Amino acid sequence: MRSVLVALAVLVTLLVPAPVVAAEEPPRPLQRRHLLTLDEYQAIYGYLLSSRVKVRRSPVLAPHRCVDRAAEVSGASRIQGSVYADERPPSVRDVEQTVVRFHSTREARALVDRYRTFSRRCVGESDVIIDGDQWHIEKRAWFPRTLGDESAGMLIVSTGPWEGESYFDRVLAVRVGRTVSVLDVRYWFAVPPRMELVVLGRRAVEHLR
Repeated sequence: MRSVLVALAVLVTLLVPAPVVAAEEPPRPLQRRHLLTLDEYQAIYGYLLSSRVKVRRSPVLAPHRCVDRAAEVSGASRIQGSVYADERPPSVRDVEQTVVRFHSTREARALVDRYRTFSRRCVGESDVIIDGDQWHIEKRAWFPRTLGDESAGMLIVSTGPWEGESYFDRVLAVRVGRTVSVLDVRYWFAVPPRMELVVLGRRAVEHLR
């Protein structure tokens, strides 16, 4: 009798259809409306003198292991916008935003995790050769507040061989579904304030909703 009941239980299990997992829709191409506008940049950095946002279809240069811009990540669609200061003030030099859309949420999460892992494991200093010149690179951790579905960041200080040749890059990656916005703010002689970039990150999320 017991063997009959076991056989029936197995038969019922086989007959019950497995739950259907809905496949994610094909990603739609990113457009200029997904980027921050010049007005949004100038609301934060009023002294930026760019007359427009320069738009390209470049991939994001993401961290790989402990190298801060070692991997090109293109996704299914990408778009990049940047603004510059035409002069050399003792503050912001340029701001670059790259938006990447992936086939799956898992891929988008993996990109954000590159920045989170960098801040967790790669803090320290090193000397590298860039175009024949020696640069001193300092890698600092930054764990920003959660924006969108998740966010991560990092801070890089690059000092060149010439006096006063120092760049400070604060990077913020924000994910909304399968899409990731990566903002990189570069200052000349000072660490970029956190809140300025967080405000831009919030606006980036609004463009991706």
